[in-house]
Amino acid sequence: MKNASSFILGLIVILLIAGAAYTYFGKKAEAPIAINDSGNQVAVSPSPVVVPETPITPADGGVETIPTATTVTLTSAGFSPASVKIKSGQKVIFVNNSNGNMWVAADEHPSHTEYNGTDRQSHCPDITEVAFDQCADGKTYTFTFTKTGSWDYHNHLSANKTGTVIVE
Repeated sequence: MKNASSFILGLIVILLIAGAAYTYFGKKAEAPIAINDSGNQVAVSPSPVVVPETPITPADGGVETIPTATTVTLTSAGFSPASVKIKSGQKVIFVNNSNGNMWVAADEHPSHTEYNGTDRQSHCPDITEVAFDQCADGKTYTFTFTKTGSWDYHNHLSANKTGTVIVE
């Protein structure tokens, strides 16, 4: 009986520590605010997230590898980060954390022709995975960018939510 009580007490302590750590480290940063020349508050746009070009050697002497994927999150405020820079052949994972639906698609809206040159009706469903178009509503969407350039996109279900993927 004593072992069961000790186990339960230990489990409770571990759960409390895990909950405190999640509360402390799991909070999302708020968007930075600045004051413009007129004295009004304005949101500050973050600079594009840049994927490292070369491996980084951490202090422990190991080698950190270049990520193969970058994550962009859709919230009720829009895509975050709004702009990412990656290398050709890397993936971007779009994750829907908004209270609405997500359908990531290349601009021009509503045709979705900017990335691969075909309209939405021609490439959906995209069984060859060459069109930058989710083709339907979903919680996540992953696309591998093989063309260099600056590729604008939007949430087809809420076209004012936009972003850019810069592929080098």
